[in-house]
Amino acid sequence: MTQLIKRFYETVTVEQEREGYCISLDNNILKSPQKKHLNIKSHALATMIKQEWEEQKDTVRIANMPITRLMMGFTDISQDSNEAIIDSLEKYAHFDELYYFAEFPNELHERQIKLWQPVLQYVEKKFNIHFLTTMGIRSIKQSDVTLMVLRNEIKKLSPEVRFAFNQMTQSTGSLILSFNVLYNKNLDNEKIWELSQLDYLFYRDIWGHDEEAHIKYINDKRDFMAACAFCMLNYA
Repeated sequence: MTQLIKRFYETVTVEQEREGYCISLDNNILKSPQKKHLNIKSHALATMIKQEWEEQKDTVRIANMPITRLMMGFTDISQDSNEAIIDSLEKYAHFDELYYFAEFPNELHERQIKLWQPVLQYVEKKFNIHFLTTMGIRSIKQSDVTLMVLRNEIKKLSPEVRFAFNQMTQSTGSLILSFNVLYNKNLDNEKIWELSQLDYLFYRDIWGHDEEAHIKYINDKRDFMAACAFCMLNYA
């Protein structure tokens, strides 16, 4: 059970510092769970965190504050965790969701071909690589060159961007879609989220609404969109 914290502050402000911004709750500087200072580089990002704290009512629900959770999570990670994030993302390069097209039903397969191929091709063209794809759960192995290029691109990202990039990838199951968030200006984040949910949306239209699945969809989407915002505000 999630512990609820009674709201303990009246005002929330963004304070400028020498190398960025911080959040003040009734003149008390907001810190991470490990009591570390939040060094927020972007005023826009600080404003989003401020808004999350302002929106809390009688209780503070951290689960409903995805930008705050990302900022605190990044602040508290260790160098070892940074290396673990790179390794985790590299695993998606091996087993990305977009490598595996449905064998049936045919309508879902055709929809995936139509909508997934362009985002795969975008990353292929940008990084001058080639992806192998398959149907069902057949095992495939990407070339060593492709895997090396993807790992190098992951390592080029700043720690802040890579942290959010990892959260996006976990939400969608796709490294390919995360690269599209970062670089593809022809797709908005709403559309990219829908691409990650083709199976769910397809079967929802057939079987109808399921409340538990819908709540999960909404919560996962909220966290994905927050990670996108965190990523881009640190990337800019």
